[in-house]
This record gives sequence, C-alpha cells and structure tokens, in this order.
Amino acid sequence: MNRMICSLAVLVLATQLCGQDTEEAERLTLSSGLTLYQPSEDVSAKELDVYSAYEEAQQLETEIVQMFREIRASELTMVQRQTLKRSLESVLMPLSERAQVDRDLLMGGAESAEAVKRYQEELSVVMQETDAIVSNAQDLLETLLEKEAPEASQRSEEKEKEETETTEAKEVQEEQVTQKEQVNREKENREAREKKEKEAEEAIKKTEIHLEKAMEEIKAAREEVAKEKAAAEVKVKEETKEAEEEQLTREEKESDKAKEANEAAASREELKELEELEKKIDIAEEKVGAVIEKVKAMEDVSKVELEAAENAMKALREALGSVESADAIAAKAKTESAKQKTAEALRQMKAASLSMESALNAIKSLKDESPNGGGSAGSAVAQIQALDESAQAGSGKWIDLTLQMRNRDLAVTPDETPVEQRPELWGSIEDLERAPTARKFSADTPRDIWIFISDWYVLGRYNNEGRSNIEKVFPPESIVDLNAQYVSEDGETLRWEYESYLPPMVAPYAWESWKIYYFYTELYFEEEAEVWLAIGSDDRSDLWINDLPVWHSANRHKGWYPAEGFRKVVFKEGRNKILLRLENGQSSLGFSLYLYFKSGSAY
Repeated sequence: MNRMICSLAVLVLATQLCGQDTEEAERLTLSSGLTLYQPSEDVSAKELDVYSAYEEAQQLETEIVQMFREIRASELTMVQRQTLKRSLESVLMPLSERAQVDRDLLMGGAESAEAVKRYQEELSVVMQETDAIVSNAQDLLETLLEKEAPEASQRSEEKEKEETETTEAKEVQEEQVTQKEQVNREKENREAREKKEKEAEEAIKKTEIHLEKAMEEIKAAREEVAKEKAAAEVKVKEETKEAEEEQLTREEKESDKAKEANEAAASREELKELEELEKKIDIAEEKVGAVIEKVKAMEDVSKVELEAAENAMKALREALGSVESADAIAAKAKTESAKQKTAEALRQMKAASLSMESALNAIKSLKDESPNGGGSAGSAVAQIQALDESAQAGSGKWIDLTLQMRNRDLAVTPDETPVEQRPELWGSIEDLERAPTARKFSADTPRDIWIFISDWYVLGRYNNEGRSNIEKVFPPESIVDLNAQYVSEDGETLRWEYESYLPPMVAPYAWESWKIYYFYTELYFEEEAEVWLAIGSDDRSDLWINDLPVWHSANRHKGWYPAEGFRKVVFKEGRNKILLRLENGQSSLGFSLYLYFKSGSAY
C-alpha cells in the first residue's frame, strides 16, 4: 500500500514538472480539450483508498502523455514551420490500456480466506500497473530533459542552413526579376511615350478648334465695337451741334442747355472709353493670335509670351469694368435704339473676353507647371490626366498624389496608402470643433493634429437648375481675379467676398438651392511640404491646388462627412493657391478642408 502511495506521489510531481501547479489546474486545459487533473478537495494522497489511488494514477498518466505529445508537436511546428494542428496529427502517442480491477473487493472488507486471497491478487495487479505508470512517466520526462539541448542545436543548424539556401535562391530570383523588369520597363516607357505623343496631338487639335472659335468671337465683338464707335461719333457731332445752337437761345433755356451739354460730354467720354477698349481688344487679339499660330505650328510657347497674353486679357477685363457705366449713359439716351445698341455692344465685348480667357486656359493647360518650371505640352496634359483620374473619389479613400504632383510616375496608378502610414483621425465632431486654424505654415506649426482652413473668398452663385450646368466650366476655373466682376446666366453681377468660418465646416451665408459656388484661398509655406488633406462636402465638390486637380467627389448629391476622402499633396515653398467648386442641390450646403502634419515631416 505504501508503495502505491509513493508511486502516486511521483505522478503528481511529474505533473508539476510539466508546468502545472495545483492552483492553476482548474483554469488550464490542453489543446485537445482535456481538462488538467485536479485532486479532490480536502483529500491527500495518503488518505486515498486503493481503488481511488489507482484511478488517480491512470488519470495523471493520460494527462502526462497528452502534454508530452503537445510539447513534441510544438517543437515540430517550429522546425517544419507548419500549423500546430497539423503537427498534432503527425505526433501519435499510444496510451497503454490498464487492467480493470474489482472495485467492490478493493474498497470492501475481506470476510473469508478466499476473499483475502482474491484481495491480494487484485492488489498485486494494481501495484504492477502503478509501477508501469510511474515508469512510463519517468521515461517521458527524462526524454524531454535529455533531448532539449541537442534538438535546439539541431533546429538552429537546420534554420541557419534553410536561411542560407533561401538567401541564395532569393538572389538568383531577384537577378532574374531585375532583368525581366528592365525589359518590361523599356517596353512600358516606349508605349508611354507613344501614348503621350498621341494625347498631346489630340489635345492640341482640340485647342486649335477652341482658339479659332475664340478668334471668331473676338472679330464679331470688334465689328460691334466699330459700329458703336461710328454711331457714337455721329451722336457726338449731333449733340455738339445741338449744344452750340442752344447756347444762342434765350436765357430761360440755360438750364436745358446745361443738361444737353452734360449729355454731350458724357457721350464724348463714352466714345473715348470705347476707343480705349477697341485698342485693348486689338492688343489682346494680337497676343492671343501669336500664341495660336505657335500652337498650330507645334512650337513651344514661351512663358514671356503666355504672360503677355494674360496681361492683355487683364487689361481687357479692367476696360470692361469701366465700360459698365455705359448702362447709365444708355438710360439717359433719347431713343430705345441707342440703349439696345449700347447693351448689345457690352454683351459682345464680354463674350469676347470670356472666349479669350477660355483660349488662354486651354493654352496654359499645355504648359508644364511642375516645380522645375518647364516641360512639353504633352507632359502637362499627361500630368493633368493622371491627377484627374487619381483625384476621383472612386480611385480610393487614402491616395498619395505627391509623385504625380511632381510630374513623376504618371503611368503608375497610386494604390491605397497602408493603414500604418495613415495619420490618426479625430475621435469625435467635438475634436474637430476644437481644431486650430492657420494660413501660414512654418517650423512652429503644430504636429500630429488636424488643422482647419477657415478663411476663404467666396463667389456665388451660378445657376444649376436640375444640374444643367454640372459639366460647364465657369471663369474662376480659368483665371482667379479677386477684383474681377462676373455676370451669371440670369444677369446677376457676381463679386468675390471675403468670409471667415468656424470649425467644423464652411457653410456659406444666404445659400440658394440649385447653385454653384466657388471658394478661393492662399496658404503660405516657409518650405516645401507633403501634407495629408481631409475633404468632405455637401453636395458635390472639386478641389485644385496650384491649378492641379487633387479631389473630385462622387457625382451625386450627398450629406457632409468630414472623412469623405484623404489625399496626400505637395505644397511648394511660398504662396500656394487653393480653389474649390461646390455644387448645391435642394437643401443646405457646406464643406470642410483639414491639413495634417506628421511628426518628422517637412521643416
């Protein structure tokens, strides 16, 4: 009996050596689902009867064998780099079936000599099986202790050998891939050059058509101005003659005479303004015409020539602003015909101005506006086309545009930025309401926080009933002139107005349904910087940075969501232009633009 108790103690010790203690046994199970053994409460090994001790020994043996199997499976998993489940299926540990004994005989008393003899036989079986259990447990434990060091060394050698073979194979594979990539790269570059040349040729053809149309409208406006000039000259002569005759009339008509003299002076001033306007149209026509001829001849348009054409257009716009007084002059005219002619001349001159602006914009789109300051027309067209595609909301939520904005890798479509490379988002709308604002960015700019762009010039509004003008390009998309005046399709005069807004969003005052608004601001950077933008709008929006498209939201009406899209962009050193177009449907409208500097980026 003492021998059996000692054997049971050995088994309990073996269980503890395998990493189990009595306190943790309740909450630990093996991967096979077998619950670790826990002795009955308030019962020590010495207090167990023979049959209970034998049952405890069998239970402990089962657990030790299972733990040994799992240890071996774990080692196999590390060596062969496979799943633990597969290793468990490969490691088979047969469990010996122990003899069955008479429970009642071992737990009851022996009342006869024959019963005592049977009791001794059963007790002998129990002791033999218990010895076998203890021996099996000791062998398993010794096997683990003896083989641990050699097997670890063997695994290390095998791992080192495998890494060496993997490195050699990788080098061979990389060399093969490099050769193949070089061939593919040369092929792609050749195809990209052919594609760019074809696109540039098509873009120039379209530009020629556009510019020719603009020239036709300029000529028409010039003819109308010439007609108006001739009519004004006749009018000046007639009114001057009338004024001279009136000076010889009676004194009681002196007041009428002064009035007529004022009208004659106003007519002369109008004639002078029309003559000045005609000169500016001639200058603009000459400058734009020279650019058109070079485009038709596929010659490069210099920056000086392009600036000269732009300056001519600016002078023409200023002249148009001064001629607005023609409406007041026409109101004082004696005949309805004079009013109509004055209004028609003004409309024609404005039409010519808009057409010439569109022509200049088409030419500028062929010039490369990359940071290095030069490039072919085809390169600029390819850059705009690549950015237009990447700016679409459908291209992805997190897109890095920095390479394309630098006019590099235009044939490569940017992938979604990995999660670990994205900045941390705000926790709630309350966080956005507390966001700082800025327009100048330097080394002192806060890092790892979203900054709200709050100050904008607002131009509203252009008609878009039923989304009829959703594809139309309005003048601010060609040239932004904060001093200019525009005329909407329903005859309203539009001007840029400065507004400042509080986070979390920009919501224009006195908005109207089915209209299109423009927003313009400038940001100053002491050094070039790569920055993440967060854009959200209600309803559809388009965003340009330094005349390059970086965002086109989904072409539908929707609500405002500050995390609608994210684009990583490049801001150049110095002044940067930002233009946003916002479409409104039937209800309210607004948008938000946030900037994020990661720690260690820029400056």
